[in-house]
Amino acid sequence: MDKQPVSIALTNEQRSALQAICRRRKVDALVWKRARAFLLLDAGYDAKTICEILDIGPTVLGEWKSAFAGKGLSFLD
Repeated sequence: MDKQPVSIALTNEQRSALQAICRRRKVDALVWKRARAFLLLDAGYDAKTICEILDIGPTVLGEWKSAFAGKGLSFLD
């Protein structure tokens, strides 16, 4: 089980930017998965559900969350 809370709180600007990425017709699959993961975390989904939806492991989600916390939206580039 997760030792740290996995949810995040996005700003309106971050949420809008991530939603725009997810709506693009052509976007790198990894960038889309990361953007979608953060939107799902912000919406209150638990880590297990997000990992199942996106077909990723919990370690990957934790790494993405840590990188996002340090770099913000630039992590997606």
